[in-house]
Amino acid sequence: MFNVVTKPTFTRDVPVSVPSGDSFKEESLKATYSVLSDTDRDAFDLATTEDVKAFLREIIVSLDDLADENGQPVTYSPAILEDLLGLGYVRLALLTTYTRAQVKAVTGN
Repeated sequence: MFNVVTKPTFTRDVPVSVPSGDSFKEESLKATYSVLSDTDRDAFDLATTEDVKAFLREIIVSLDDLADENGQPVTYSPAILEDLLGLGYVRLALLTTYTRAQVKAVTGN
């Protein structure tokens, strides 16, 4: 049986490669996403930074496992999302994780 859900959501761990010195360090956060229909998704030109940001604003429900520079917990807010969307490596990680989850769902793996 297939359950028809009008506004599906899912949560994934998002690995983020954070530039550090002459290399990078692996960190992660948890994102809850809302699934967009193909029609809604196609309204965004994911080749432009502004549309990627707009797309992520549309699909991200919340972010968890966030901390400040001192390791203190940070509560998710629209302002925190905007700060994170201003970082290319975070945008790429969020978009990649969403896309991989969608492809895996379509292929049934």
